[in-house]
Formats: sequence, C-alpha cells, structure tokens
Amino acid sequence: MKGFASLFGSVPDPRAANVRHPLNSILFIALAAVLCGAETCQDMADFGVSKRKLLKEIIPLPYGVPSHDVFSNVFRHL
Repeated sequence: MKGFASLFGSVPDPRAANVRHPLNSILFIALAAVLCGAETCQDMADFGVSKRKLLKEIIPLPYGVPSHDVFSNVFRHL
C-alpha cells in the first residue's frame, strides 16, 4: 500500500469531510477489481466483498468494503 499511496496520495479527495471510506482504499479496490475484469461500480463492490479478508490485510477498511454507491460517487466527482 505504501507504493500505491505514494502514487495516488496526491489525488485530492473531492468528497465532503464526513466520509467513512479512505480515498486510497477506494482507489486501490477499484484498480485491483479492474485488473481482474471489473467493468462497473457494482463489479468493484462485489470484488471487494469477495476479497474482503485479503484486502483488510493490505488497506484500511474501518467501515467494511465500500458499496457500489460509494464507488460511483467517487468516480463521478473525480
């Protein structure tokens, strides 16, 4: 995650200050999911749920895996 954070850490978070999921965690799941064939925000959320145990060892998931709405919201604002 350190290398990923250094690459994507400068991406400004366009969301409100009261968000639950760290932006780097969302971007990491999205990238991993797309590399594994995901095409939609629902695919990204499903990937995150299916790989939750592994992802929790790599990235902070204080509120679990983000929903498809979270992925959609982030990419809409980016």
